[in-house]
Amino acid sequence: MSKLKKLINEPLMGYYFINSKLDRTRFFKAYFDLNRNNGIKSKYFLISFDCDTEKDADAAVVIHNRLKGMGVRSVFAVPGELIIKSHEKYKKIALDGGEFINHGYRIHTEWDNASNQYESTFFYDKTTKEAVKEDIVKGDKVIREILGLLPKGFRTPHFGTYQRRNELRYLHRVLRELNYSFSTSTVPYFGFRYGMAFNRFGITEIPVSGMWSEPLRILDSYSFYYTNFKNYNEDDYLREAGMIADVYSKPDACGLLNYYADPSHVFNKESFYDVVALFAETAKSVSFETLLSEIGDGR
Repeated sequence: MSKLKKLINEPLMGYYFINSKLDRTRFFKAYFDLNRNNGIKSKYFLISFDCDTEKDADAAVVIHNRLKGMGVRSVFAVPGELIIKSHEKYKKIALDGGEFINHGYRIHTEWDNASNQYESTFFYDKTTKEAVKEDIVKGDKVIREILGLLPKGFRTPHFGTYQRRNELRYLHRVLRELNYSFSTSTVPYFGFRYGMAFNRFGITEIPVSGMWSEPLRILDSYSFYYTNFKNYNEDDYLREAGMIADVYSKPDACGLLNYYADPSHVFNKESFYDVVALFAETAKSVSFETLLSEIGDGR
């Protein structure tokens, strides 16, 4: 049902899905050509972390320190309520050069004793515009007052659930009022259609990246390291990353490897750090701030 709704909202998604299945090499080449036509000829790698539970705070400190030693800058998206709860840890990361993007204010992932796992709550697409704006503004205030930073970017809670064009236009309007430079709230489809960074809804939008075997599907830690469904596993994560790195290693490749993970899923997984090292060897490691300083405000 969720896939059907996406196709209704984005009719061309079916076209892109079919083409990604028919010839993935050609599909990625079209993406590289699109970026090149937009004036982007380099390869970039960006890794960010969604800290949606209290246990992500300690893991975030471990990851930040580990990645810093690898020469990779970490970016964190943390709900304001969780920043307040673990302010000493996130403040430490901020003071040590970690980049933070606004991830709203309310905690939107809570433990459910019945299912014995974390469950998602508070979806932007299931609440009012006023509630969405309030959550964004309050999240911005926490980052400014608690971390002492001026956030310039945003990611919606529950990635990929707030994707309608009217939703993205409203989101970007709110972010523009806060003087934000970018949002990174869209699924891989938008990247293949418009490029690694585009400005069609109000400010620069930077879609996350997908898998090799399913380019329109996000390569995330939940699916490969955490979920009980076991459709994928750690070895699959390594294999998918390896194939992505291979296609980006081609001379004509240009674009962005924009991936994210939940710290508590991966902080003690050597395979994850292997993937980060592989991507950092394949493309230039950047933060959102550095990326935008090189490519401008989107095409």
